[in-house]
Amino acid sequence: MSHHHDKDITLTTGPVWRNPNTDFVIVSMLNQSDKPQEVTVSILDWTTCDHPEYGKFAYTCGNAPSSVDESSDESSSSSDDESSSSSSSSDESSNSEDGSSPVLAAPADPSPCEPLSDPTCCDPISSPECAPPLTFTPLTFTIQPQTTVTVYGTPRTPWVPPVPIFEVRVRIPFLPPVPVVPPSPMRVNVFGINAAGVPQEGNSIFHNLLVPPNPV
Repeated sequence: MSHHHDKDITLTTGPVWRNPNTDFVIVSMLNQSDKPQEVTVSILDWTTCDHPEYGKFAYTCGNAPSSVDESSDESSSSSDDESSSSSSSSDESSNSEDGSSPVLAAPADPSPCEPLSDPTCCDPISSPECAPPLTFTPLTFTIQPQTTVTVYGTPRTPWVPPVPIFEVRVRIPFLPPVPVVPPSPMRVNVFGINAAGVPQEGNSIFHNLLVPPNPV
């Protein structure tokens, strides 16, 4: 079961002008605690007034999750009925039907994929066909202790609009005693990268630069 807190906090990057060479918006998260933590990630496209979500897929421990393990959620009463659907990759990055957040399981092969040294390795950055199906809604999931999860966000259009503004919002546990700002067992960084995986100027937002969307 994920570790729920009396209070969560939503943090935002604010409006960020997307570098013309940014092909992916990356949200990198580390659970530093010894308990599972529930998070929600949203990447909004403010190019238009309806600010739709970027298409997104998630990676854990450097690779695509091998499965979504919902057996640890005691509140789920229909896990058997959902077992067949949880095997699909699209369910790995979406909320379960009973409202519980999926647990991103570690990949079957813990060694990272090395496309430069291994010709058989399929890299989702250089080869988009290798990426899991995109999800166009906020992602809510549980991150296991001492585990990293990376969410890749892709703009809806390949061309750069006149006002290419995006915003990342992350809902994470709020722990005031933690001596870090923002105080949370989660560490969140945001990067804009090109197709080669190189961070682009002006599109890196680190944990201490994230702020609540509303004045405190």
